Amino acid sequence: MNNALPCDRSIEAHTALVAPVGYWLGSLALGWADGRRPGWLQAGRELVVVAAFGLPIAYGATVLCGLPILYALQRLGRLRGWTVILTGAFGGALVSIWLACEQRAAFIQVRLSLPGAAVLGALAGGACWWLGQGRSKPPATAGVGR
Repeated sequence: MNNALPCDRSIEAHTALVAPVGYWLGSLALGWADGRRPGWLQAGRELVVVAAFGLPIAYGATVLCGLPILYALQRLGRLRGWTVILTGAFGGALVSIWLACEQRAAFIQVRLSLPGAAVLGALAGGACWWLGQGRSKPPATAGVGR
């Protein structure tokens, strides 16, 4: 099995977008389930707010936790799709716990349930693995060996 690191920094940067967008889509779906139908303008404003708040957290979690863990998994020879997804789920759960602790006395609180955060993290991990497939081989150099 290919054990090369599937997620380079550019892929990690793109997969960090999965969590805020997933949070926004989940919020819209829950609103639709409750009978609320926001218009396109309202949905767009909510996406901007979620992105403004969620992207720094997602990128921070990716850089501080995701990349070092992926590197460690690679060094240990345990880098597989399921380990990347499981690591993402664990990281998402940790973000949920961190937010809950940090926002205890906050006036405005962001709701992020533990299972929901784990799903968002697993989606980000799965996106990282999926996008990284085929990029683990170094590019062929033209003219080598001539």
